[in-house]
Amino acid sequence: HAQPIACPKCGPSCWLVDARGKQIICEDPIAAAAGLIAAGKIVAIKGLGGFQLACRADDEHTVRRLRLRKNRDAKPLALMVRDLHQGRRLCRIDEPAERLLTGPLRPIVLLPRLPKAPMAQAVAPGLDMLGIMLPYTPLHHLLFEAELPPLVMTSGNVSDEPLVKDNDDAIAHLGRIADAVLLHNRTIQRSLDDSVVQSRPGGAVVFRRSRGYAPQPVVLASPRRRPGVAQAEASISTHRDWTPPILAVGAELKNTVCLCTAGRAVLSEHVGDLKDGRTYRRFMQVINDLEALFDVQPEAIVADLHPQYLSTEYAMRRSAGQLAGRPALPLVRVQHHHAHVVSCMAEHGCREEVIGLACDGTGYGLDGAIWGCEVLRCWPSDFQRLGHLRYFPCPGGDAAALETARPAVSLLLEAFGSSRGGPQLAGRLYEDRRQLAGLIEQVTADVNCPSTSSLGRLFDAAAALCGLASANRYEGQAPMLLEAAAAKGVELAYPFALSEGEPFTIDHRPMIKAMVAELKAGRRIGIVSAKFHNTVAAFLAAAADRARQLSGLKVVALSGGCFANRYLSARLGELLRRAGFEVLTHRLIPCNDGGVALGQAVVAAHRLTRHAPRKRSRQNVPGGAGKD
Repeated sequence: HAQPIACPKCGPSCWLVDARGKQIICEDPIAAAAGLIAAGKIVAIKGLGGFQLACRADDEHTVRRLRLRKNRDAKPLALMVRDLHQGRRLCRIDEPAERLLTGPLRPIVLLPRLPKAPMAQAVAPGLDMLGIMLPYTPLHHLLFEAELPPLVMTSGNVSDEPLVKDNDDAIAHLGRIADAVLLHNRTIQRSLDDSVVQSRPGGAVVFRRSRGYAPQPVVLASPRRRPGVAQAEASISTHRDWTPPILAVGAELKNTVCLCTAGRAVLSEHVGDLKDGRTYRRFMQVINDLEALFDVQPEAIVADLHPQYLSTEYAMRRSAGQLAGRPALPLVRVQHHHAHVVSCMAEHGCREEVIGLACDGTGYGLDGAIWGCEVLRCWPSDFQRLGHLRYFPCPGGDAAALETARPAVSLLLEAFGSSRGGPQLAGRLYEDRRQLAGLIEQVTADVNCPSTSSLGRLFDAAAALCGLASANRYEGQAPMLLEAAAAKGVELAYPFALSEGEPFTIDHRPMIKAMVAELKAGRRIGIVSAKFHNTVAAFLAAAADRARQLSGLKVVALSGGCFANRYLSARLGELLRRAGFEVLTHRLIPCNDGGVALGQAVVAAHRLTRHAPRKRSRQNVPGGAGKD
């Protein structure tokens, strides 16, 4: 039996149904679906790893209707173009980006948007980048035979829910979004999102590792092997028996899981955010699938330190033998930012000590504070905290990640005081005076205001101060808008300070004061944004230099979601290399929480084997989470 023959009687077949599941009688279902799309309708299309929702990308009304039905208010939508010629009408496509678009993996590639691209503004509101891809299935190619314009081609689901993969589920769940559903009779065994990459100097950077990239294994450097160039290639020689079977369950956002055995780490495809019940069930299914596919029974399980992560709760239950048919396992807990840095080290085959700069939105710290801008001395089994961003109150905890004005008010009060200057400036962020007064009282009384060193919240606050975003309507929206607003060719930066002592702190207050002064004086937002980015790069480079003085190390590994910011990554990389550092950055493994599971697995492998370094860290933890 050879399915590629595609016999019209027993081979793959397509049919078109309306939103209620009633078949639409037509001679050519694919051509009929293309006709509906051309007429401004939304069509759900069964693809390779799940359903996709398609509509014209040049029709503002249709794109807004898709957003409303999908409950995706502002998050950018991916596009599919017929060919490179059509893509070049939307984006700047250089030779490396062309290779990514036309290569066999066919990911979504993030590219600079042309100022007058013929496209609805609702596709990627406020952003200077577009995610585009070329057709990667025969069905896609047949669809574009109808001379369609560029299409929105986004995941077939309600926002933040798992990808729909079954025909019946598509009618039940996508019938509320799509006007029609294009089905076929090939069963999708495992759902798989499109991978997302960006072309940067030196090669592609993967932000979402899924179709085409997962589950390609990462070959781990044996403790006896010298560090080499970034690799996930099977050609590297290694001691394949040094790692015991380990399951690492990752973080809660952008979750992936990792199965580690025989010197290899298999990082799963993108799972998603575990707070959604269906995504959590998929998380458990991915674990089952990996263990069955590679015929591995873990001898240990690894989780984050955060006690409320659902992935951690799963690991604790499995460790205690509370899951049916699962034996109890030893549990290893790994600090979030240590895992970030080690994931970058693992990608580069590095087993020596490095300076780690881990910058993101949140991670549970050893002192119970919310870490997020960390200067670490790292080796695979342990770490020492050398420095961090100065703690500031995070009013409302997780609420501050959604409402950017919250960290902005907190930072104003830190910089200008709570008696007069801070509250006056904070008044620009809130129209509701009672709400503002309540927030100021919350911060000054230290009620539900966990201390944080989060660089992500600092970016949120800067975007709020610039008037770009009062809330994050999707993860990372405010920092993305701030990056998009940054003017080109700006070299100036704001002042900052590094404290003495261990761990040292990066004082953000001089920067906030200078930013506010320029905003009050009417300085253009683009210049303020660029100077903010330059300052962050400058204080991270200065922190790395201080860490080199303390440790004697000259290799810096950059990890964490903040390094998805191409401006920050480029600027910081230039400063570090100019200062004589060797810089390790992510390429094949996501810098965001999608790579945490790999770092967890490697840390646990080194701790659980006799090859773990004898030297132990002085895990430098302040006595509390208070202010300096």
